[in-house]
Amino acid sequence: MLMMKEQAIIVLDYPVKSLEHLLQRRLQLAQKDAEKNQINCIIVSGKGREGINEAEYMANWLVENGYEGRIIKERDSWDTIENLRFCNEICIKNHIRSVKIITSWFHLSRVNLLADQLLNVPFSLLGAPGGSVELLKEEYEVIKTLQKEIEEDKL
Repeated sequence: MLMMKEQAIIVLDYPVKSLEHLLQRRLQLAQKDAEKNQINCIIVSGKGREGINEAEYMANWLVENGYEGRIIKERDSWDTIENLRFCNEICIKNHIRSVKIITSWFHLSRVNLLADQLLNVPFSLLGAPGGSVELLKEEYEVIKTLQKEIEEDKL
C-alpha cells in the first residue's frame, strides 16, 4: 500500500493503432517527470477500442523504456470520464494524496473540466506535444457538450 504522502502520475490512454506516437509522447513525459520529481507510482489508464488494452500497452512501454517505479493498471475505462472515475477509486484505495495527470496538450481543457468534477484528490496537469488543429477543434466541441452536461448536473 502507498504511503499517505505519495503522489502519483496518471497517464490517460490514446488509441494505439490510430496515433501511437501521441500515446508514446505522453509516456515519455510521464517517465521524465517521474524521474525528475522522484514520483515512484504511475497509473496507466484505459481499456482501448482497437483490440489492444491500452493500460497493458502503456505499462509494457514504461518497463521496456527503463521505468523502475510502481505501475498501477486501470484496464476498464472507455473514455476520459471513466479514466478519471476509475483512477479516483485507485487513488482512494491506495491513499494517494495528489496526482499529476498527463495527456496531450489539446486534451488539457477537457481533462481539467472533468477532473475538477470527478477527482477527490488535488491534481495538476501536464500536456505532451503532438496533435493537430483538427484534434483541437474536436476537443472544443466535446468541451461545449460537457459544460452543458455539468450545468444540467448530468455528469
